[in-house]
Amino acid sequence: MNILFVCTGNTCRSPIAEGVLRDMATRKGLPYVALSAGLRAFPGMPVSPESVDAARLLEPPVDISNHKARLLKPEYMEAADLVITMTDDLKIRVQQEFPAMMDKVYTLNEMAKEPGEVADPYGASLAIYEACAKQIQALIEKGLAFLESMNRLER
Repeated sequence: MNILFVCTGNTCRSPIAEGVLRDMATRKGLPYVALSAGLRAFPGMPVSPESVDAARLLEPPVDISNHKARLLKPEYMEAADLVITMTDDLKIRVQQEFPAMMDKVYTLNEMAKEPGEVADPYGASLAIYEACAKQIQALIEKGLAFLESMNRLER
């Protein structure tokens, strides 16, 4: 199952989510392929240093240091079985840009069946980035049941 994480610039939240799910899939033998992109990304930009540090502080540590920003493209949307955004606003914007694919777009909090959103830590302290990374990791862990149910539907 291909899962696409979407945020704004693809230098903070969605690279962390991509790295966390990729790591979980590898460690647990799960059938998920993770990718990330940004609605307003500048292709090729490196991931923020704070995101790299925050991902390394996770347990287990996740290495996203080689990530380069990707702009959300139709081919990414078409290849994805699920598209996971960080906020309700991003979900609406993705659905507006890709109306034919709106039924496969969810927020990370919806996937985890949790209220709220994943706020953008851009420009904040490392402590804020670390809290964001831990939130993303916890939501992905909680969302594994949702992913499995969607994976069964795809089969």
